[in-house]
Amino acid sequence: MTMRTFLISAGVRMTADWADGNPNMPEMMPGSSHYKCVLRAGRSSLTVYFSQGPAIRREPGVEDVLDCLASDASGYDNAGSFEAWAEEYGYNADSRKAESKYRAVERHTHGLENLLGRSAYRTLLDTVERL
Repeated sequence: MTMRTFLISAGVRMTADWADGNPNMPEMMPGSSHYKCVLRAGRSSLTVYFSQGPAIRREPGVEDVLDCLASDASGYDNAGSFEAWAEEYGYNADSRKAESKYRAVERHTHGLENLLGRSAYRTLLDTVERL
């Protein structure tokens, strides 16, 4: 299934507003673009910050943000623990910064599942083509 088909079937839409920074990624390169994105499906919503490096000069689309969230959620689900996640992504498991990033991914993963519902969440992670 394509991301576009999934978005239509799940009724996901998004607004993106410019943000001064991303509290989950303070170490982004100078010139990066940051957005506060609100995804909606039915009566549910999820607010996340989304950043793009300086080479990308367009506002993110819902496909971009949802694909990134799905990728992060897959990594979180597959890891099973902070220590395993840190090892997989090259972070020091003793780092408070790494744990803070992990907790942000954890919040976004649970928020994504709440936004979509369990069935659509599994469809997104298991069958939707990555961008």
